[in-house]
Amino acid sequence: MYGICTCGVWYRCQMIAKHRCYLLSCSVLLLVGCEELSSDRGQNDAGGGGDLKGCCDHGGGSDQNAALDSLAPDGGKDSGQPQTIQTECVGWKSKHPTWLWCDDFEQTTDLNKSYPDTGLTGFGISTEDALSGTHSIRQRYTKSQVNAGWIFWFYSDALGKSYSQPQEEIYVRWFHKFEAGFTGVPPKMARLSSIGSGWNKRFAVHHWIDPSSYNIKADVHVPYSSQANSSGWLPAAKSTFSYKNQANIGRWICHEMYVKNNTSGQADGAYTFWADGKEIVKRTNVDLRGSTSYNFNAVQLDCYWNGGSPKEQSRFYDNLVISSERIGCAGL
Repeated sequence: MYGICTCGVWYRCQMIAKHRCYLLSCSVLLLVGCEELSSDRGQNDAGGGGDLKGCCDHGGGSDQNAALDSLAPDGGKDSGQPQTIQTECVGWKSKHPTWLWCDDFEQTTDLNKSYPDTGLTGFGISTEDALSGTHSIRQRYTKSQVNAGWIFWFYSDALGKSYSQPQEEIYVRWFHKFEAGFTGVPPKMARLSSIGSGWNKRFAVHHWIDPSSYNIKADVHVPYSSQANSSGWLPAAKSTFSYKNQANIGRWICHEMYVKNNTSGQADGAYTFWADGKEIVKRTNVDLRGSTSYNFNAVQLDCYWNGGSPKEQSRFYDNLVISSERIGCAGL
């Protein structure tokens, strides 16, 4: 994250939850330190086969919103102007013609107004912790809770309806945080799916967390694929990004996933995951839909916890963007 100190030079710090920055000098470019203060829609999926190894406010204040106002320009292809997390959803349709959706959860506290399918078990818009503004989505788990919340955002021909034009390539970016002291990991986080009439779940690329290693992984269920096993899964692609690293708990992390549909009958599809802008999973030459003409058409954030939460605790989502081009982390 970047900001400008009072004499006009740039300084940089890492964004970690709520911050306090210690500016050493204002006469030269300096690195500064940051200190942390502080009913199911098919969520219970079995998963695939074997794995493939594939700021701060000047003067020491703790107002995170002031810090976020000074983010550096976004690296996305269509940004065209300085962009901040704080303002990226303001006028996004005109600023980002390749964006299909942007939600910082500041406009309404009713998720049903923006998302056609939701599960609200402990799940909703909250002011407890936000990356930008004052609101985010919070999933509050009770002890032993399994079923939890979700939102679906549809495009193209989801559920046999016509929401928008099909997209052969799609990007989804969101920020996510496990609160400080979070114990265990819920395997589910996000997915891109193809859903037909009557909730026919045709195929999906899942952005999940491996329950044994705590590493982010791509688990891909594509029963029409010529490359899938007898259960319709591709080998899981496990990243090296792990939530066993305590530095990844109690801070906002920028997640992005990309899926390219294959040409019908060919193995030329692809999927890629990034964490904090760093590529962590990449697969190319993939058959995702076989010889069908089905499209990916649904984005889901979900919090189902196979086995249940070991205690009462919370996780958060903020700044969801869906696009036909790379989005990036808005200067993070």
